[in-house]
Amino acid sequence: MKKLNLLSLIIIFSVLLSACGGGDSTSPSQSPSPTPIVIVKKTINVDNIEQVFASFLLYRYRLTKEIDLLSKFSGTIPVSSARFVPCPLGGSVDRSVTVTFYYCYTDQGVMNSGSITWTPPGYGPTRNNWYDFVDLNYQLSDDTEVQLLSGIYHPLTSTLFNTVDLRRFNVKYTRGARTETYNNYAEWPRIVEITTFDGVASQNFKLTEYDDKSLPVTPVISAADGSNISIEFSSNGSANLSLRNDKDGVAHATKNFTQAEIDRLLVKERKSKT
Repeated sequence: MKKLNLLSLIIIFSVLLSACGGGDSTSPSQSPSPTPIVIVKKTINVDNIEQVFASFLLYRYRLTKEIDLLSKFSGTIPVSSARFVPCPLGGSVDRSVTVTFYYCYTDQGVMNSGSITWTPPGYGPTRNNWYDFVDLNYQLSDDTEVQLLSGIYHPLTSTLFNTVDLRRFNVKYTRGARTETYNNYAEWPRIVEITTFDGVASQNFKLTEYDDKSLPVTPVISAADGSNISIEFSSNGSANLSLRNDKDGVAHATKNFTQAEIDRLLVKERKSKT
């Protein structure tokens, strides 16, 4: 009777074991986990597109308006044959070949120190002016901060080409710990190298403004990793920005700015009063 009970137990155990998948301890097969997708954020992206655009606006203001005001600043000083000339609102300038400023106050602002050397244009179809700014410490009337400017600026004009805007420049602006450098000597006139340093880290961009024939094109700001934005201005003063991850890639994001928004961006970037 005991043998029968033992045999019965063995049979029952075998049936239960087979119902549970047998004695194989291998776990059921599972699908492999998907490889996680790592998204690398490009240098120019949706988070900083506005700041990159603001840097472009600051560059354009400085190299099309402000630097012209600075280069002609000595023209606001009364004409005199004397070497040292008083400024209209205080201070003076030394008007030798190099114009040196000593806290010179005018309606346009103040030149605290530094100098500007101007080389007059030559003759022929190409007129090559030359301005050399040396540690020019200044604050224009609508600025809220003092700036320092050093470098060379050539407002070159020519009758040999379809465009008269053939400027060459390599200038550096400093405001506190922040510096911006604009240089188009390396790939003149097509590309401007824009380098910004905030005291901790630097950013380097290339701005394409002209083609190989020196004709204006839609401005494109690009980073070393290929990310870029193109900037198209409308007749009403607004701008449309198209963001791409690669040089010849398709735009994956756009952003529009009205004229009023552009004006506010520039005021903020310049740190000006209006």
